[in-house]
Amino acid sequence: MRFDTQNSNKNPPSGIGFSFLIITVFLIALTLVSVLVMATGYLVARRAIDHDIARFAKSSEAISNLVLQSRLQDIQRLLDLTALDENMRTAIQSQDSEAIADWLSAVYYAQEEGRFDILFVQSATSKRIVDVSTKAYDTQKIRQAAVSNDTLDLTNQIFITGDAEQPLYSIVTRRDIIAPQTGKLLGTVYGGVVLNDNISFIRDILTSTGSSAAGLYHGSHLIVSFPSSSQELLSKGNHPHAGVIDDNTDYALLDAGLALPDGEEHRLHIVNARSLEAVAKLEHNYQMALYFLAGFILIIAGVAAWGLKRVSTKAIATLSSYASRVARREDAATFSSSAIREFNEIGATLEHFVFALQESEQQQRDLLNHTTSVIYMKDPDGRYQFINRTYEELFHISVDEIRGRTDYDLLPAENAEVFHANDLKALESGMPFEIEETVLLDDGEHTYISVKFPLKNAQGDVHTICGISTDITARKVAEQELQLALVDAEQANRAKSEFLATMSHEFRTPLNAILGFSEMMKAQYFGPLGSDNYREYMGHIHGSGEHMLALVNDVLDIAAIEAGKRELEKEEIAIDEVLTGCLKIIEKLAKDNGIELVLETPDSLSPLYADKRSVTQIVQNLLSNAIKFTGRGGMISVTARQSGTRSVIQIKDTGIGISSDILPTITEPFAQEISDPYRAQEGTGLGLSIVKSLTEAHGGDLDIQSKIGEGTTVTVSFPNEKAYTAIGPSNRPNQS
Repeated sequence: MRFDTQNSNKNPPSGIGFSFLIITVFLIALTLVSVLVMATGYLVARRAIDHDIARFAKSSEAISNLVLQSRLQDIQRLLDLTALDENMRTAIQSQDSEAIADWLSAVYYAQEEGRFDILFVQSATSKRIVDVSTKAYDTQKIRQAAVSNDTLDLTNQIFITGDAEQPLYSIVTRRDIIAPQTGKLLGTVYGGVVLNDNISFIRDILTSTGSSAAGLYHGSHLIVSFPSSSQELLSKGNHPHAGVIDDNTDYALLDAGLALPDGEEHRLHIVNARSLEAVAKLEHNYQMALYFLAGFILIIAGVAAWGLKRVSTKAIATLSSYASRVARREDAATFSSSAIREFNEIGATLEHFVFALQESEQQQRDLLNHTTSVIYMKDPDGRYQFINRTYEELFHISVDEIRGRTDYDLLPAENAEVFHANDLKALESGMPFEIEETVLLDDGEHTYISVKFPLKNAQGDVHTICGISTDITARKVAEQELQLALVDAEQANRAKSEFLATMSHEFRTPLNAILGFSEMMKAQYFGPLGSDNYREYMGHIHGSGEHMLALVNDVLDIAAIEAGKRELEKEEIAIDEVLTGCLKIIEKLAKDNGIELVLETPDSLSPLYADKRSVTQIVQNLLSNAIKFTGRGGMISVTARQSGTRSVIQIKDTGIGISSDILPTITEPFAQEISDPYRAQEGTGLGLSIVKSLTEAHGGDLDIQSKIGEGTTVTVSFPNEKAYTAIGPSNRPNQS
């Protein structure tokens, strides 16, 4: 439905172009893949280097231990030779300190560089010490610590002497000098090295492991390093772990623990520094590969952008052109396929939905145009957007002519003001509402029932006010005519009631005279009549007069009830006394007709608060009807009982019964039915109507159950409460 003809492309949509988006996604994907490949290669190569470094660390540890063990074995071998030398034994036995010193000096100076730093002998008998150790260190504390050690086998013991700031680390081994003939301990020879300045030991490790630098640690303390320029590098490691690469240098720091029998407390560590030329070369190669990859990506991106734009531009233009034609609501908007399958699928799907939408709009137009109601749509400012054909025909204006105009342009100001106010109610409330509106058409004034409601968009904003107006002029005229008919019927009913009341009073006076004179003639107050036939005639006159009086009384009662002039004088009455009195009145009549009367009342029956005359009239009318329609040999039973807070009187006969077709209307007054057996006998046929009115005046209920040939049961129930003091149309309960 063309509710809005504005061009939807006035403000073109913003966003990223499709070609740019595809190229961006392609570049991102290519970059991610390239980075992933390079990272994987780098990690593989770096892992291989780390593995090589770890392997070098293990080999360095093994070689370092071999060098240390070799050095310690050399010390032990020299000590063994010294302890077994005959001259040394002789010098110790003779307590010749000079001979001992000469011999030790010869051993000390005969060794290779750095083999001994500590060498002294202690006599077992005199405890005298002959020391030829190096003078570069204070070996007194080492000597005291060594000779005071009570360990039987002092082998490769580590001694830490000196102060805390400059500790002295030494490894000392001893051998006992034994006399071979007697096995007597002659003395003990001690030998060892000072690690703080034992460059030869570190140099041997460098030569054996092929390291660039090496350092000896005790815990986290650097004891000695070589070359001296590597001290800063090795100190930065601070007891590093095996295989850790220092990111700030081009070296890998490798930890090789030295296995000494003195335990973990004085465990020594050799830290080697190995040049990371392979790592540097690897990083350089990957840097060059990154430059190459960046250039390759730029070339590929340019080629891809050119190709994608060449292929997709036409397809995008085709799809965009079709979308623009659809937005402009061109009837001949069809999609032309392009070279890209996905775009063709999008276009075909869009074309399918456009055709479905056009078909749906056509169905909506047909539905709106064929309805007899007036349908219109306005914008929030009251300007018409759409009207259906019914509106066009009634107001002689087309959709194109009315679009953009308001009610002020089409109608008198007072009518336009009313319509605009009703539109604002729908706009402000946001809910539909119903109202009657009056419009002047060619054939006169018409009344419409209008439903107005707002239409909202997906964001919940009102964009249209819709109205549906249905002509109810004929219904309004019918309602007025019906109201007039009801008034006329009410007046006629009132006139009927007044007529019956007047007629009853007019009948009563002559009837009383007829009855009075006939009674006097029948009683021969003024002497005997001339013939017996006159007596018979007088009997007929008297009977007819009584019957006519009964008719008039019934008419008078129903007239009084209809006019609301029957007053109730309520009091507490005994139900059993009322029933007994009523049965006595009809007892002779029932006996003459061969009908059996039965009365059943409980001893504990509560008194009834009611008008005694009305209750008596109710029972007498029901008994009279039962006598009329119960044949000889029949039975009439009268019962009374208490049901909760209500008193119930039930009269049941075995008479001819009442048809189910007549039963619903049998209590209505002035509704004569020839087939009604209750109206076919003598009487006005108002007895049950009077019973119903009097029962309802007491707030009671009347129920009649009957079957043809089986009899009738009439049940009357009264509430045991003080209510309803007068009867008439205004206070008759449950009046239908």
